[in-house]
Amino acid sequence: MTFPRGFKTVTILLMLLIFGCTNSRLKEARNAFLENGDPETAVEILEKEGDGAGLSKLLFHMEKGLLLHQAGRFDESITELRNASALMQVQDYLSISQQTASIVINDWMTEYKGEYCERLWVHTYLMINYLLVHHYEDALVEAKQALSVFNAYPEALTQAYFSMALIGFCHEVMNEFNDAYIIYRRLAEMLPDSSPICRLQQKMGSLSGIDDLPDCDVLKGKKDNSFDRWEKGELILFVGLGFAPVKVPGNIILPPGIRFSFPRYERRSSAGWEITIDRGRHSIPAIAVSTDVQQVAESSLADRAKRIYIKEAARVAAKEVIIREVRKEDEVAGWMTRMAMMAVEEPDTRSWHTLPAINSFLRIPLAPDTYHLTVNIEGRDRRSDDIVLPVFTVKKGERRFFAIRASGTYVSVQGQQEMRRTTE
Repeated sequence: MTFPRGFKTVTILLMLLIFGCTNSRLKEARNAFLENGDPETAVEILEKEGDGAGLSKLLFHMEKGLLLHQAGRFDESITELRNASALMQVQDYLSISQQTASIVINDWMTEYKGEYCERLWVHTYLMINYLLVHHYEDALVEAKQALSVFNAYPEALTQAYFSMALIGFCHEVMNEFNDAYIIYRRLAEMLPDSSPICRLQQKMGSLSGIDDLPDCDVLKGKKDNSFDRWEKGELILFVGLGFAPVKVPGNIILPPGIRFSFPRYERRSSAGWEITIDRGRHSIPAIAVSTDVQQVAESSLADRAKRIYIKEAARVAAKEVIIREVRKEDEVAGWMTRMAMMAVEEPDTRSWHTLPAINSFLRIPLAPDTYHLTVNIEGRDRRSDDIVLPVFTVKKGERRFFAIRASGTYVSVQGQQEMRRTTE
């Protein structure tokens, strides 16, 4: 390996300046939502970016897509998240120049491809958006895409219960009962306690003509009769709570100035929330499936940790070769190059910041009536929130649903919509 005389340390320092200026609008937009609870302003900020943000273009589409969802602009959110989905399909072909730069500099020099869990969540929010705008066939298409991500990375996504429940639901609303049964059975195997979805698994299996079904009345000693009367209507709630974890740098420094860096997730919100649905003084039973986003994110990152460490070792070795070559020409330049190499050794901490810490999927069977309901949320690190839903009427066999987000001082309720009839 040969290098120009007196290796151009200035180039590396310029790279540092570039990193410091990268995605300033993305940071500004995140702050507008996460700190001020203003998704509309956040979207306006990202609109100034144009068609994307360079090597972080995927992240741009993911953040903008979720912000549009939070603003209730579901059709526009679908467009952005579909852009993210399309980009993910072509990103496996990184350019040679990006790969080379990432070995010499760091992984910020490559196009961000998203963690496995983030790829799943793109399809998850597309499912939610399509259901909100009554495009059930499209929701099912995204459900199948999400399932393909599950199948590709089963160990990394083993705790992504929310997304799996939503996949089953998309099959269910399209009357694909056998496929819904298979998904609910798989979800039951994933969950530490499968009783919340036992009735769903039992019902879908019954509609598919399957005889060997679980006995929900004796499952772990719990009785669940919430779906004994399928002639009821149903309220569907998608609830996002708190702030998702973010990646932060982890470092190991060894003499004589060798820096190993790697990303890790840091929690920003507690996972200890309880959600209840109240009608006056009475709580209403619900089927609830929740995902701790941090647990899934950590599993996803851990699943590719070996490749991160191998690449990091190769980068450190390559940098040592460069430093030695520079020192042959100039001892001082060699020392400066080592300092620059240490400084530029930054782990790729790009991640999807506007996600919630917890995603919960709630299904509440309701008799035909007009409802004034309150969603009560209690958390370990925050006061209780009482979120009053808009008044709505449920007819026999109908579904209505809302998307709720409660994060810090920000609370939103979006999308009162009718869905096709429940299973008779």
